[in-house]
Amino acid sequence: MYPENISIEDMDLDQHNFKSTYQMPKQKSCAVVGNSGILLNSLCGEDIDSNDFVIRCNVPDVSNYVKDVGTKTNVTIVFQATMLYLYRLYLNGTIHDEVLTRLHLLNDTILWYPESFRSKNVPKNTAKAALKYLKTNFDLSFQFAITFDNQLTWRLRRILKVTTPTTGIRAIIGALSLCEHVNVYGFYPYALDLNGNNVSYHYYGPFLTVDEFDTKHNFSSEFQSLKILDNKNILRLVTNTCKS
Repeated sequence: MYPENISIEDMDLDQHNFKSTYQMPKQKSCAVVGNSGILLNSLCGEDIDSNDFVIRCNVPDVSNYVKDVGTKTNVTIVFQATMLYLYRLYLNGTIHDEVLTRLHLLNDTILWYPESFRSKNVPKNTAKAALKYLKTNFDLSFQFAITFDNQLTWRLRRILKVTTPTTGIRAIIGALSLCEHVNVYGFYPYALDLNGNNVSYHYYGPFLTVDEFDTKHNFSSEFQSLKILDNKNILRLVTNTCKS
């Protein structure tokens, strides 16, 4: 179902080229942390941080939810909407303190954009301008990596039968090629949990259910694929609380 390895390009923000191609070293245990409201009051923070390697999605709010989501971060994967948001910050020239706190999550980590810059939606110069602005104006130290081609996207579309794979599922597929054990948190596509409680689309920010959120993604289809992988012990899908 997933590629044997994923190469990423280390991009030089000061030049119009890529510095090098490399593969991430293999890891023993990895956590992929989505942003579903299923994480609220989950007390999964310690469980997430106990992993050797942690991948998060789209620069979430971590500092205000440590007990539920932990703090460790090695890679943050971002997709087109987040990259364009970062570019708008560059154009406006101002960043709110709350956003800057979230961006500091990137320090000493890798920011991974899982798309080729052949994409018309986020041109190369757009991303480079935004990322260089963040690094030079806000003392942020992170590596920026980009998937060199779109093989991951096309494979996901074919395998999952979805038009637009989510950022989270891309992160999980990457983790399966990188890690011996993959633990998945914060992926849940429904408006109610198993106990009938309302579940917010994100664990942070305003309360919006999945039904209220306008999206092209097929969350349910991806979630069913994750359940199959969990049943086959290919990964561990966590949807309950981690502590009683």
